[in-house]
Formats: sequence, C-alpha cells, structure tokens
Amino acid sequence: MQFIPVQIPAIILAAGKSERFGAPKVLQTFAGQPFLLRIVKSLRSAGIDTILLILGHNAEKIISALPEAGQINILMNKQYEMGQFSSLQLGIANLPPDSSGCLLCLIDQPFLRSDTVGQLRQTGENERDKIIIPIHQNRGGHPVYLPRNLFEPITGESSSHSLRDVLQKNQNLIIRRKVADPLIVEDIDTVADLKRLAERFNPNNS
Repeated sequence: MQFIPVQIPAIILAAGKSERFGAPKVLQTFAGQPFLLRIVKSLRSAGIDTILLILGHNAEKIISALPEAGQINILMNKQYEMGQFSSLQLGIANLPPDSSGCLLCLIDQPFLRSDTVGQLRQTGENERDKIIIPIHQNRGGHPVYLPRNLFEPITGESSSHSLRDVLQKNQNLIIRRKVADPLIVEDIDTVADLKRLAERFNPNNS
C-alpha cells in the first residue's frame, strides 16, 4: 500500500477588534513572550509546519509590529467585521491543496501546549474524516481539528454563520478527545483574564 503523507496546517484567528481587551491581542505578551510566538513554538514543536495567521482590524500596523511575521503566512480578512467565521473561511480557502485537515487555533490562547497539539494531530492523522474537539473534565475547547471533507461546506456557507452551525450539522463526525490540559477551555478576553491566567499558568507543562 502506498504511503500518503499527512499535511495538517494550522489556522490562527486574530482578525477581531479586541474591544473588550482594549488592544490587539496578537501584540500582547504572556509569560514573558508574545502570544503569537508562544503559539507558533507549540505548533512547530508538535510537527505543524504550515501556519496561517488571519488578521483584520488594523492589519497593516499589526504586521509591522510582529517580529514573528516572517515565520508564518499572513492573510488579511477585509470582511473581519462579519465575524470569526469569515476568517476561518479565508484561512481554509488558502490552505495547501494537499491538506488532509487543519487545526483551528485562537490567538487568545498563548498557553497552548505542544503535547495537546500533538495529541490532536495524531488523532487527526488516524481519523482524517472526523472533527476532533479536545475536552477536559467534559468541557470542549480549542484547538479544533477540521477534516478536509468539511472544507467545502465551510467555505460555501454564508459568512454570517458560525463554526457552531457547521458542527451542529455534522454531529456524527465529532470525536471528543480527552486531554490533560485544563487551559484548552480558557481564552483571554480581558486584561483581567490575562492576569488571572498568567498567575495560574505553569510553564513546565507547555
């Protein structure tokens, strides 16, 4: 049987206005390192080679301030005000044609662990046609693995829809993968969230 290599890129969503936070999250730091750098390091450590960052609000200014810009592929979502789903659609439309699936990541999860990414990647390699959602203590989180067979349904939806709508329509494809990572269910919406999670974070687990 011919070996077919598995290509699983990652899409990082960072196009929003970050109104609740009060400043672009993609330019913030966590545990002494930029959000983006921490996420990219974890993805690379888990064997994710292709990384797409989706920007929108103030994209030009943000790019000029990103020291990691040369390490990844950056796309600008001109329709970012339509919501997060429009950024996901743009990312999927620009994935390498041989992608068997992708990991959907959020910029406000700078505590993303490489072992968690590795578990999802491994499950995605074994279950290429399934949606894989990490869970901790029965709560779902991110990143989420999306299979290639959902790419066309996602890009064909109205941008006013959401990923939740797509998942609702494809419940039969969902695998919930238990992980020993309590931070998969967290994200940083406010400065208070950043402070709280920074105090809780243990870098030895990343």
